[in-house]
Amino acid sequence: MSNKIECHVFLHGVPDGHDWCGTDNKNDLYVDNLYGGISKDMSAYMIVEMCNNYSYYTLVRSKGYTDFTGRSGSFFGITMRVKQHCYLVQSDIYNVFSDIYNTLILNNIISPNKSGGQYLVRSFQSNPDIIKKVCKKIDDALNINYFIPVQVGKKLHEQPNIVRCSIEDADKVSLCQQIQRGAKILISEELPSLDQRIQESVGYIKTVNESLKMQQDENKSLQELYNEQKESITKLQKSYDDNVKILEDKIKSLDAELAKKQSELDLYADNVKLLNEFKHIISAYNRAKTNDVAVGETKNISNPPGKDMWSRLNIKLVLVIGFIIIILVSYLTTQCSNQEPQSNVSGKSAMTSKEGYGIRDINMSKGND
Repeated sequence: MSNKIECHVFLHGVPDGHDWCGTDNKNDLYVDNLYGGISKDMSAYMIVEMCNNYSYYTLVRSKGYTDFTGRSGSFFGITMRVKQHCYLVQSDIYNVFSDIYNTLILNNIISPNKSGGQYLVRSFQSNPDIIKKVCKKIDDALNINYFIPVQVGKKLHEQPNIVRCSIEDADKVSLCQQIQRGAKILISEELPSLDQRIQESVGYIKTVNESLKMQQDENKSLQELYNEQKESITKLQKSYDDNVKILEDKIKSLDAELAKKQSELDLYADNVKLLNEFKHIISAYNRAKTNDVAVGETKNISNPPGKDMWSRLNIKLVLVIGFIIIILVSYLTTQCSNQEPQSNVSGKSAMTSKEGYGIRDINMSKGND
């Protein structure tokens, strides 16, 4: 690489506690800060960030890595620091760093395994030639034409905006624009590309639209069912109201009929009472007549014949009038009974048998007389 651009390379990680080595003997604050911000959700990714008049390009291996003693939570990193804000072709630098890791780091510094890898050394100083080999690889792969100056106003202590992208999208112009705005770029083969995300979004939108269509169809069916139920309830309510009105009219009619029957019953009771009174009169007359026959001869001696004849005429006159009233009452009672339902006639006939027996007694008495 041309000497016109100052460039330093650092190897850093956690072989047995945090450790680093590099072409610059001074400790770099940015490299130190990476130790506390390593992501463990991806096996390999590259960080591109510009701050404090430097451009940093770092390849990180972290998921499933352990230190020399086998303790989990370790990581390995290669960082290139360029003494100006410049933009490199991301896919090229990512591929260069990946090649360095596969050819120089594996089996020398780190032993690969199924989960990720484990450190073979306790310190990077255990292999002092490794940093020189890494720098040579970078010099052979990159030249001055790869570095494109950009204007970025960014300080180390400011919190950057993080943009994630796949290796397929690493060289898009939009990423350079994001870097100029001070963004922190994370590039990984494990992240979906823009096309994949668009396809996923399109598929998601299609799924959502299908779901909405199904929901709309279901809502339409529910609305139709609701309308049917509403119409049915309306009909039932109307039928109920009509039935209630019919029942109310029927109740009024029955109340009127009941009042009429009650009036007839009251009249019938008055007639029965009157007949009972005549019954008592006839009974008293029969007893008096019996007594008169028994003592007739004695009374005839003491009473004048004219006076006894007048008494008999008075009694017969009362009997005739009473008989006429009885016939009239019997006629009225019969008329009332003929207007009632057959069930009520039967009931009243039974009542007549119990309470109105005076009619039969009167007729029988009259026959005897």
